[in-house]
This record gives sequence, C-alpha cells and structure tokens, in this order.
Amino acid sequence: MVTLTRSETSSSWKIETQALELALKILQDKGLTIGEVIHDDNAQVDAILKAHNIVLQKDLWHKCKNVMGKFKELLQEKRRTPKESTVEAATTIAQVAVFSIVQLKEYCREHDLPQSGSKLQLVQRVSVHLKLPEAAGASPDIQRQRLLKYPELAAHDIVYKLKSWIYTCAKNAAMRMYHP
Repeated sequence: MVTLTRSETSSSWKIETQALELALKILQDKGLTIGEVIHDDNAQVDAILKAHNIVLQKDLWHKCKNVMGKFKELLQEKRRTPKESTVEAATTIAQVAVFSIVQLKEYCREHDLPQSGSKLQLVQRVSVHLKLPEAAGASPDIQRQRLLKYPELAAHDIVYKLKSWIYTCAKNAAMRMYHP
C-alpha cells in the first residue's frame, strides 16, 4: 500500500498517479508482475497501466456514475418545460422548480414579491403566488427532496433506476461468464 500526501506530490491531482507509479515499482522490485487492474475511471491511470502493458478494467460503480451523468445531461436537454414557456404557465411545483433562480427572481420582481432567499424559498413563494393546488401542502415534500435543476429526475428516481439496471445487467453478464 502506498500513501502519498499533497506535500509529497506538490498537488492533490498528482497523488493517485504518483502513488500508482510508486506501487508498481515496489511490486516489480519484489518480483511481482501485475497482469490486470480494476480502477476508477481515471484517464491518467489508464495511460500508466497501458505503458506498463497491464490489462485494465473500470470499476463498475464509477462507470455507472459516468453513465448516470451522461443520462442526466440527456434528460436535461429534454426538459419538461419548453424554453419559450413562462413561469406563469407552470401548473405544478415541479414545473416551477425547473426555472432558474434568475427567472424566479424576475417573476418575483414583476409581481412585487420578495426576491431574496434560496431557490427552494423562491419556488415555494412563486408556487403559492400562482395558487398551485399542491403549493400549500407541498412544503415538506420539497424540503425533503434535494432541489435539482431538473426535478423530474428526482421525482421518478430515474437515475437510480438506470443505475440499478446497469448493475443487474453487469451482474448477470458476470454470472454467465463465470458460471456457463
């Protein structure tokens, strides 16, 4: 096990790669040959392992995390609220929450509402002003849920469902590979 500090590497960005290089050297000096490594999704680690002719694989959790990020981006492009839509057209708290803080503050300014506070407070204030049916009783639900830029992700647990599907597929593929 190799542990390096920021002061030893001059940068926290270099810790992982320099520790890997040192660990490989120590193992090689002891006569151990590394044939395969599973690691997080770090391009610099990939380059080091390839330079040492070591077969590399990605850690499933990190690959799923990256897929989830790409999946979120895709969903963000397909927002429920069209770009030309206005705050006034929102019919649910989730639709109000899609708007940016700047848009919500602009709405508050135009309707003589306080413009201060967090996005959560602005969403709640605008929802009450719009007299949305769930606005009065939704405060606890909104507070329990981390307010996302695109709340449909949290509302349906889409990201975590997809992650579990990927894990299940990978697990099934591994089972077939090792237990034909």
